[in-house]
Amino acid sequence: MQIQWTNPYGGNEEPIQITDRNQNLTNPDVHITPLYYLPQSQEIHYGLWFKKWAYQSDKIPDRVFQTTIKDENGRRFDNELVTRVTNVVFDEFHYRSLPVDLTNQNTIELTISLIEENGNQITPIKSTTPRTE
Repeated sequence: MQIQWTNPYGGNEEPIQITDRNQNLTNPDVHITPLYYLPQSQEIHYGLWFKKWAYQSDKIPDRVFQTTIKDENGRRFDNELVTRVTNVVFDEFHYRSLPVDLTNQNTIELTISLIEENGNQITPIKSTTPRTE
């Protein structure tokens, strides 16, 4: 099943699946759905879930993880939108989208980091990079 919000830009945009299956990642221990790209909106959409009890701390912000994408030219994209779904008992699921222009890009590097927040300062604690080819 595709992860996609109602398209706020109008029209029916056909998502392009970037990865072929769910992935289980370690350090941090998270799971992600396949990644989908919306070429007109220039956004990547995906879902991320993890064990609630594993990531609880006063210094960990509500979004818990930060996603960064780096394209072939070294440009970084990290202005993600996170929508939490909290009606599950043991796991927490997030719908996430990230604005990124993949025009003329063959590969990207996606990094998911567990983050700690101290005032306005966000510090990555652990990071992992899933397979995106």
